[in-house]
Amino acid sequence: METKIENLKAELQKFIELSKLARSAPWTVDGFEEQHGIRAPEDHVVLPDRSYLDEQDAVFIARSRNISPVMAKCLLAAINGLEAIRDSLRVEQCDIELWDSFNTQIKQILTIWEAAKV
Repeated sequence: METKIENLKAELQKFIELSKLARSAPWTVDGFEEQHGIRAPEDHVVLPDRSYLDEQDAVFIARSRNISPVMAKCLLAAINGLEAIRDSLRVEQCDIELWDSFNTQIKQILTIWEAAKV
């Protein structure tokens, strides 16, 4: 499990670094009907042809772009926090159920992450 969690942390860090290369200001769908696209910063139209996209899809794409780096940072912080707490416990000094709880939570994160790749 440790190798998988280290791989996940590396993937999250790569995603965070990649997101820094994208235009940094929030994307919007303001004026969707008139402009026919999702707008990135500096008034750049990302998807100029609305024929393949409805407004709800556009809103989802823009919001996903804006929140995904933040969610990656939060997930990385949660994993690091769970590991730090788990690793600070000494197995012989704590309830085994508590120890197992931390490992179960980390395994759940891994399971959800891997399922999303399919």
